[in-house]
This record gives sequence, structure tokens and C-alpha cells, in this order.
Amino acid sequence: MFKVADHQEAPNELILTIEGASPAEIISRQARDFAYQARHQYGFSEAGIESAGGPYPINKNTGNVVGPNNIDSQTKEAVAQKDIAFRKQFKLQRPL
Repeated sequence: MFKVADHQEAPNELILTIEGASPAEIISRQARDFAYQARHQYGFSEAGIESAGGPYPINKNTGNVVGPNNIDSQTKEAVAQKDIAFRKQFKLQRPL
């Protein structure tokens, strides 16, 4: 379903990159809830959440973003094999 593909931490901020199977799935309320619940793994007991970027397609095999500027043979093969996932970023901030 969903997984945390990447994270970036700052003192009062956490950016989680969540991966899902489709654009509809990754922009759903369930994806937002997943990101909000994942905050505990990074020591954020309370936090506000907002969308920070995406959704964007990636090659599941390489993790590279799929777009018009980086179409190579691996990407074409991934698209043909349906080895594409979608990612979205969520920013969580601790209360001040």
C-alpha cells in the first residue's frame, strides 16, 4: 500500500516522501493519514501536516523520477513493465 520512501529532518520540521501505487492513491486521505502516523518513527509526537510536493512518478527499480527530460531505455522498460510508482511529500511541523 504505502511506504516511507525518504525523509528529511530539521529541528522542528520533518518532510516525509510517501510512495504509493497510483496518483489517486497517493493523494488520498489514507496517504495523508499514513504520513501523519509515520511521524512517531522520527520522534514527532505532535505535528501539523501539509502537502509539500507531488504527486510525481518514479521508476520503482531505480527510484529515479520519470519525466520528459529523463526518458532512457531503463525508464521506457519500466513504463512497459508497469514498474512505476508515485510519490508525494508531506511536511510535518512541531507546534511552537
